[in-house]
Amino acid sequence: MSEFELYISGEPVAQGRPRFTNIHGYTQAVDPAKSHEFKQLVSRMAREKMSQEPLMEGPLCLFLKVTRVPPKSWPKYRRKNAIEGREGITSKPDLDNYVKIVLDALNGVVFPDDSSVVRICASKRWSFVPGMSVRITEDKP
Repeated sequence: MSEFELYISGEPVAQGRPRFTNIHGYTQAVDPAKSHEFKQLVSRMAREKMSQEPLMEGPLCLFLKVTRVPPKSWPKYRRKNAIEGREGITSKPDLDNYVKIVLDALNGVVFPDDSSVVRICASKRWSFVPGMSVRITEDKP
């Protein structure tokens, strides 16, 4: 397989900060429930899409497009400007947290380890259709 594509509809979730617990003297990092559930959803969708395909090998490139709905509290003119691309998303969550959650979810499902991803092109934009578009290709020099 030279290319993998996946679209996750709905409000995108970014990787949350892990919570640390101490059980019998051992410290464990635990994903927040929302991040954990989203990771499982993406992994499950990727497994179905990959079915019997072998894992992608070699240097890979990740293209990620995150779309979010502008807040309803904004006036109509501002929401229109945001959708038309005149206003970018500068609020949290950070773009790198979206990248992290996707790489973690696809690790061992699409590629053997996320260290094989050598190039990332990611963006977040306003849209009336929230979701995440993921594309992984072989990285060609």
